[in-house]
Amino acid sequence: MQVSVNWLNEFVDLSNVDEAQLAHELTMSGLEVEAIEHVEPKFTNIITVKIEKIDAHPNSDRLHLVTVNTGSGLKTVVCGAQNIKEGQIVPYASVGSQVLDRKTGETFTLTKAVIRGVESQGMLCSADELGLSERNYQEEDGILILNRFIPDVQIGRNLLDVIDFEKDTIIDVAPTANRGDQMSVIGVARELSSLFNTALKFSPLEASRDLSTDKFKVEIIDKDVCKYYSIGVLKNIKIKPSPEWMQKKLISSGIRSINNVVDITNYVLLEYGCPLHAFDLNKLDGYLCVRRAKEGEKLVTLDGVERDLTSDSVVIATKDKPVCLGGVFGGLNSEIDDNTTSIALEAAYFTPASNRKSSRSVGYRSEACARFERGIDIEAVKPALMRAMQLLVELADAEIVGVVEAGENRLEPIEITLRYSQVTKLLGCEIAPERCDSILLNLGFKKLGGNIAAAKFLVPSFRA
Repeated sequence: MQVSVNWLNEFVDLSNVDEAQLAHELTMSGLEVEAIEHVEPKFTNIITVKIEKIDAHPNSDRLHLVTVNTGSGLKTVVCGAQNIKEGQIVPYASVGSQVLDRKTGETFTLTKAVIRGVESQGMLCSADELGLSERNYQEEDGILILNRFIPDVQIGRNLLDVIDFEKDTIIDVAPTANRGDQMSVIGVARELSSLFNTALKFSPLEASRDLSTDKFKVEIIDKDVCKYYSIGVLKNIKIKPSPEWMQKKLISSGIRSINNVVDITNYVLLEYGCPLHAFDLNKLDGYLCVRRAKEGEKLVTLDGVERDLTSDSVVIATKDKPVCLGGVFGGLNSEIDDNTTSIALEAAYFTPASNRKSSRSVGYRSEACARFERGIDIEAVKPALMRAMQLLVELADAEIVGVVEAGENRLEPIEITLRYSQVTKLLGCEIAPERCDSILLNLGFKKLGGNIAAAKFLVPSFRA
């Protein structure tokens, strides 16, 4: 799992910790750091320019002679892109600038070029040539049109200042099979807060009012495969690109930006470690259930592949058909698209054993599977839904209709007694009782009482 250090810093102060120390401490604690990557721009000396005039190339039907205003003069560029128009603000690379080769992805330095008998004084750049293709700036190929997504962008500015390119360090961690709590940014931050004895800046989001609604119904038919199932109903949603801050966080975690709704579900998956799924509400019939698939049932998943289901497959279904492989893969018959205005947002707890079997039954494993099969925090499922709905209101102009739930999202309390003498006996080194307490408190345990010899703690749900 890829984790952004910048993102971690939002939950735990790592300003005085260098990356080598961070990697060492995590690895020694049991969360192996497999790699460290530095995120920084691969292009140099790119500025914003305005297209003043577009003329036909005298020796080519497909090429244009584009006159651009750099803020300090005019330049002529030979360009073959079909999406440019006069008045647009675009990225410009002069001779000596570094850009990326669209085919190989390798960086090269721009040199003087004569194209079909006309000298080109630089080039206009696409997202691919800047290493920005994973950001959902525009749908069509061609030159990156900056003034579409950056209002009032000025010409002659360094592109790094315009797009706010943020340097970052990405740590690639490998949580073990029993540590579902470490499959999230908050989970890794919690581990670091204990390792470096610093406070965790996080409180789970809760509903500020009663959100129950009779506009939708959910049911868990096979209760051994799903302990808790909830749907948040939202209407008047506007599908559009996500803000750049969210796109950057997704990209740093190895996930491509799609649109605001899909991105929000992925964002909360990474932040809370709780997978979510968005259905187009108008493609359902006001009801969803969780059950095992019937032998012979089929489902076309979001990748367009028809899946043969078995009794090991866990499905989310309407009254008459499956619409999703629960905790594994969404169905094409309920996907959100550019015409979606209302959604049913799923947040659930699928049991690890049933999720593994369901995933194997169709030969597909997803980011959601990687978390459900380890065991997610059942008490974080509803806060994750609240977080996603909050973001949908802020970033998709959504209106919350309500939330419907089935099952139980609370665990029976688990208490343990820590005898301080046993710590020394088992570890072979002495750790002061106060430090023992602080380690557990930073990890989310609650101290219920104790004395000089021992203390009793309440186990948090994510470590149950």
